[in-house]
Amino acid sequence: MSTRRKTAILAVLGILGFCLLTKTLNTLVKSPGSTSYTYNCAKCHGKNGEGLGALIPPLADTDWLDTNMDQVPCIIRVGISDSLHINQVWYKEEMLGLDYLNDIQVANITNYVSKRFTAKQKYYSQMEIEALLKKCE
Repeated sequence: MSTRRKTAILAVLGILGFCLLTKTLNTLVKSPGSTSYTYNCAKCHGKNGEGLGALIPPLADTDWLDTNMDQVPCIIRVGISDSLHINQVWYKEEMLGLDYLNDIQVANITNYVSKRFTAKQKYYSQMEIEALLKKCE
């Protein structure tokens, strides 16, 4: 085998190895909000915030979420039993609160939802989340 061919094979293997390493590292280094969302919210709201038909509302590209992000921490913590009108569809299923999540986890999920699923992408500080959570107690 020629030196040129060996070099080309090594270059291709190096590129493939780099791509594999990059993909592996990207899956390992997820944000805390992404991880918390995946474990606590995605089962119902979907990995991409698509919701579940007429039972569970979507989070992605919704008119409701864009104007009601400040309610999200309370909904995460204590749930919601009111009907919601989202993207011209009424959702009437109750969402139970995730009261086992601490304030930091609620903040991480709120910021992840805001960043991933809203146009405004507002960032909430820990103090803002704590103030919003006090309103729902």
